[in-house]
Amino acid sequence: MISGALNITSGSKAPLGVSFEDETE
Repeated sequence: MISGALNITSGSKAPLGVSFEDETE
């Protein structure tokens, strides 16, 4: 759910926002 919105912030690289967490760190 939240990961979906974060995924867009990351650049919609991951399917569920995993990239967001990876890029954040």
